[in-house]
Amino acid sequence: MTSRDRLTARLRTVGMLGLLTATLPIDLAITGAAAAVGAVRPRPAVTPSVRRRTVLVSGGKMTKALALARAFHRAGHRVVLAETARYRWTGHRFSNCVDAFRIVPAPDDPGYVDALAAIVDEEGVDMYVPVCSPLSIPYDPIHRLDLTTLPLDGPEATAAHVRSLPISEDTPWVLQEFVEGEEYCTHGTVRNGILQVWACCRSSPSQLNYEMVDRPDIEKWVRTYAEALGLTGQVSFDFIVDDEGRTVAIECNPRTHSAITMFYNHPDLARGYLEDGTGVLVPLADSRPTFWWHMELWRMVRRPRCVAERLAVVLRGREALLDPHDPLPFLLVPHLEIASLLVGALVRATPWIKIDINIGKLVEPAGD
Repeated sequence: MTSRDRLTARLRTVGMLGLLTATLPIDLAITGAAAAVGAVRPRPAVTPSVRRRTVLVSGGKMTKALALARAFHRAGHRVVLAETARYRWTGHRFSNCVDAFRIVPAPDDPGYVDALAAIVDEEGVDMYVPVCSPLSIPYDPIHRLDLTTLPLDGPEATAAHVRSLPISEDTPWVLQEFVEGEEYCTHGTVRNGILQVWACCRSSPSQLNYEMVDRPDIEKWVRTYAEALGLTGQVSFDFIVDDEGRTVAIECNPRTHSAITMFYNHPDLARGYLEDGTGVLVPLADSRPTFWWHMELWRMVRRPRCVAERLAVVLRGREALLDPHDPLPFLLVPHLEIASLLVGALVRATPWIKIDINIGKLVEPAGD
């Protein structure tokens, strides 16, 4: 990086820290109001488990990890949250639903698996739920958003484009069929081949809103897949339904999907992970679409013309971090976790592309 590039990176980071600080008074007010509501409002009904377990949840900086921690804790279980040292100041560690917070090496570190095994032994873990950073499957936070279609205008242009991509034996790429249509993202929790937790949402390249949609064709596809392989775990598939109604699976991640945030008021989510025979659990009929307040606010700042549209999203939805019975993460994720990452970027003059409150990180070139 040149001196000019470092200066530009630092100025951008300072500007974002200023904007974030400007939201602190309103975030304090929202947190205080939520805590007051939580003090008088009964907790949502939860089906208690037959026996108390200790559950290890990795990827602790992500909202989906917090959503699971809340579900397990409220069903009577002990929750151990794990995250890397880079994100040690995640606001989720201060959730009243987290019983222990443990720091582990990065997922690509040779000692990562041994560190998880040590936590299992030391904490008496009965169940491990891998929310996990994408860094633990090959992951490119920049090029994953590049949807260039091939061939380009002539073989030379196509060859030049392919040569410019970071393709190697260690980072292989897959050439996929280009399918036009409606894209969907899904979450499935499976036990012994039986689908027990199911969520399906319309998708976008940078997903910030989750609302359940009924797609029996997609659910049947995942159910058939899970049964055929006898899976146990989590399968988060992405699909495209083309103009002819063909359902095409385009990606699968073996970890929790952020669509799990839609289960914020479901009494049986923990049972869907820990017990057989729950049937297929889906978000409740009265659950609201989930969103992140700071992301919606940023959209309003960047595009003032969309203020009415984004306010409508806020008014009809549910803030994914904010819970009246567990209000601190809503305040501490932006003002401790994200702020500390921005300060680190400022000191190092590190460029970043965007802030992802949902995932709890700065999206950076060659980042995690």
